[in-house]
Amino acid sequence: MTIKEHHHTVIISPWVFEQSEIKLVYEGRLLQEIFKDEAVMREVLTSDCWVTLSSILIPG
Repeated sequence: MTIKEHHHTVIISPWVFEQSEIKLVYEGRLLQEIFKDEAVMREVLTSDCWVTLSSILIPG
């Protein structure tokens, strides 16, 4: 399988889907730093804002 990512478009080969493209939407929290302490990371996660990201899968 070959996967190449260009910005928010992901080219996949071989293409195994019936649709001509697939849009994925996902949410998460954007951490601004790397944490060594899991408890501190979890505390920051509770106050951080949610971000919505999307990608489009296309055949390649």
